[in-house]
Amino acid sequence: MELAISRHSQFEKLTFDWLFFNIFCLDFVYKLLPAFPIPSNIMAFVPVLMGLICILPNMLEVRFLHKGFSIYIGILLLLLGFAVTGNAFLQRTILTPSFLVLNVFCIFLFTRVCIEDTVEHLSYISIAVGLIAGLYTLRFVGETTDEIANQYMAVGYTLSLQAIILFECNKRSKSRTLLVLASIFTALVLIFGNRGALLVIVAYFIITFAFVARRTMSRGKFILVTFSLIFLLTILILFYSDIVNAIYSACTQAGIQSRTIDKLAGNSFSESRGRDLIYDSALKVIRADPLTPKGIGFFTTVHFSDFYINANAHNMFLELVIEFGAVFGCFIFVCILLQAFASVKMRAVIPSSAATSLAFCLLLQAVIQLMFSSTLYASNELWLGLVLLSILKRRVRIND
Repeated sequence: MELAISRHSQFEKLTFDWLFFNIFCLDFVYKLLPAFPIPSNIMAFVPVLMGLICILPNMLEVRFLHKGFSIYIGILLLLLGFAVTGNAFLQRTILTPSFLVLNVFCIFLFTRVCIEDTVEHLSYISIAVGLIAGLYTLRFVGETTDEIANQYMAVGYTLSLQAIILFECNKRSKSRTLLVLASIFTALVLIFGNRGALLVIVAYFIITFAFVARRTMSRGKFILVTFSLIFLLTILILFYSDIVNAIYSACTQAGIQSRTIDKLAGNSFSESRGRDLIYDSALKVIRADPLTPKGIGFFTTVHFSDFYINANAHNMFLELVIEFGAVFGCFIFVCILLQAFASVKMRAVIPSSAATSLAFCLLLQAVIQLMFSSTLYASNELWLGLVLLSILKRRVRIND
């Protein structure tokens, strides 16, 4: 089963590239070039204008008005309504140029005749984003983890997404260059990134092998790869300390302080005092009154405002349960998980589609990241992943 493919203008493809670059990489440009002459608001306005030029001619066409788009617009209007009526959390989260770019990107995707043509340059733009983020990591050499502060998280999650996208592109093109670059980005995540980003890549390989590779490999090859992985895992377990200490020593000699490798070497990979404070307090709120919705933004603007840490939710499930109540919060959480599982299934059924690969990668990273970091309202990966999957599912139904 293949998605229909039609030709689109180079302007439309360039619009996708620029929107993708703006969302996932523009901050790194300004960090690398503090004296960059073009203001960030202007840089955000350009892809918005390009997106609107692509959107307006298709506004009245039937494909634009469907269930997925209606749900998306409903959620967006609801959030905007709360923001303009005084919700401080949403005001600082969604009344921003970056959120405007994100939503123009989403509507732009909804109005495309053929997503496959639109994302034709995905591997190239992903390489560009990864290389710029990778170049930024050179600034970490010689600095302590305290000096790097939370910059490693931005680097980690940017590179983890580009790495898994390039691994996906490599599956279709069999390009050694893409494989090498994806591996380099993975190494940079390990050295300069964060634990959540590393888990994204680990989860990608586990899911790909368990649900995708099994459909495309012959039975003999699948068994061979399985035993090879078991052998490598056994070696890793048996010589874990030696391997981690060797990597730690190499990084230290190169003047690199790696937070993730420090955690691995110190057997404290799962420890996080900041998150433990948030989770403990959140669980107390849930135990005291699990059914009553506390309202959007309760996590950050009310309950955790006294914490001297970056007090966003850091856990999508707890955020939903507290802010929407246990019943509706659990319902939303299950719906998001089901969409993530649907992206895995679609990726397995349509392995040649770049768009299905992108939806799979976006939702995989979104779900894992939101279990440890950030807030779902500000997750570019979640919004884009859900929108893209909605479009692809509808196209598949139409083509069946």
